Amino acid sequence: MIPKLLRSLVDLARSWWQADRVRASPSEGRLLRLAVGSVLRVRGEPSLVAKRCVGHTVCGPYVLYECEGIAGRSRLILRPIGGTHEITVHWIMDGKEEALSEDEVEAYPARAGPG
Repeated sequence: MIPKLLRSLVDLARSWWQADRVRASPSEGRLLRLAVGSVLRVRGEPSLVAKRCVGHTVCGPYVLYECEGIAGRSRLILRPIGGTHEITVHWIMDGKEEALSEDEVEAYPARAGPG
């Protein structure tokens, strides 16, 4: 019984460790954990996170936020920088993509619902 349980725990730990996931420093990680309903301010312009997608391309893993704001729809894409705990931040609005620093993005997480 115990060897079977131990084997299951080892398999679980191995699968967790080998899974692809976006890694970042704690300060940058705040941008990776946002949920739908969170508010972003990019260079002073407020937007509401309407959709959150996590995926993987040939360039690596990413987190994508589709946002809606006064100025229209936009996207915030976060990607890790290979071999580091840093991420790149790209803002796409009106078909124009630009790189941002973490300081240019303020994030206000959505409040958890009751329960």
